[in-house]
Order: sequence, then structure tokens, then C-alpha cells
Amino acid sequence: MKHKIAIGSLLAVVAFFLITSCERNGGVFEDKINVLGTFAQISIVGLSPEDAKKAAFTAERDLLALDYIGYTFEEEGELHKLNEALSQGRSMTVSDGLLEVITEAVKLSTASGGLFNPAAGELTAFWEFHCDKDECDESPYPDEVQKLVNEQTAKIIARQPSMDDLLIN
Repeated sequence: MKHKIAIGSLLAVVAFFLITSCERNGGVFEDKINVLGTFAQISIVGLSPEDAKKAAFTAERDLLALDYIGYTFEEEGELHKLNEALSQGRSMTVSDGLLEVITEAVKLSTASGGLFNPAAGELTAFWEFHCDKDECDESPYPDEVQKLVNEQTAKIIARQPSMDDLLIN
């Protein structure tokens, strides 16, 4: 009987500390942002509401900077400008941020044996991932996509575009 009371008391004390620590730390802070063509959810656990808001703001700022650097569907995006230059056979100086993104992409492409291939953007462009909200519920141009896939896939595969095609200096 004494053991049951001791265990019950111990569980009550542990539960008390868990509940009060959650209250002190503010529980879960959640925020949603529209970034990189999708909605991202930020969940922060274990910080005070004020600290969680600051951390979420920092994460949002960093993601929006990456959005500007890496978003391929907006003409003002740096990666879009680079893709345009490369498609026209021109070189381009890029920011340190984009250089870091490209360097990591090269590493991931190499590590995956080419299964992760950011250079395959020509094919993915036809699915219009840049549609806003409900504009595109399905492939927007199924006939055109099929025709282009039939005509262009062999050409693209024959070229074997890869991250190794980039000259970083």
C-alpha cells in the first residue's frame, strides 16, 4: 500500500512539473508562411511566446530570402535570372546566397547518383508549379505536356544535363 501511495505521489509530482514547465515555456507556437510556391508551417516548442515569435520571425526572414534567391518562377528571382542566362548560353555572377544553394545542390545531386537533379527544370516547368492557389488543380496542359515529353525527353536525356555542367569559380 505504501508503494502505491509513493508511486502515485511521484507520478503526481512529475505531472505537476510537466504541466508547469509547458506553461512556463509557452507550449507550441505555430505560424504559416507562403514561401517557395507553397505554404510552410513553423512550429516552435519549449520557448516563451515572445522568444518563439522572435525565432519564427528569424526563420521566416531566412526562408523569404531563400525564396527570392531560389524561386524559379518569378522573373525577379535570382535563380530565374540564372536559368535564363544558362538557357541562352551566357554566364552570370551570382550572390553568395545562391552560390551556397547551388553548391549544396551539386553535393546532393552527386550523393544521390543524379536522382536529385535540379538541372531537369525544363521538364518540370510544364507542370506550372508556380500557379497561385487554385489556378491549377491538375496538369494545366495535358496534351502539350504529353507532346513535349514525347519530343523533348529524348533530347534532354541525350544531353544528360547535370549539376556537373556548372562551372563555379
